[in-house]
Amino acid sequence: MLARERAMSTGFGRGVAISHGESADVERITVALGLSEKGVDYDAWDGKPVHILFLVVNGVHERVEYLDVLSTLTALLRRHDVRDRLRCCTCAVEVESMLKEALALHGR
Repeated sequence: MLARERAMSTGFGRGVAISHGESADVERITVALGLSEKGVDYDAWDGKPVHILFLVVNGVHERVEYLDVLSTLTALLRRHDVRDRLRCCTCAVEVESMLKEALALHGR
């Protein structure tokens, strides 16, 4: 993932980055989330700090599912209401509940 970020930042603007990669050591798609109130310099396309950072890692045999996860996250995070609500979450339970609700509302 670090090599991927050195080649091209996955910070796509609006305070969001979705870093992603593939590993033979991973058996199933794994997603992690980091939230930063202050923001992190991430060399995002818009030059602004990243407040929402998703890390997505997949195994070598899960490419279709991996692309589906990336496209779903990207679609959700383009919505300002989703970003705003996500940034207000204070624990994993809130994040999970909010994402499930957003997925249902936006037909995913």
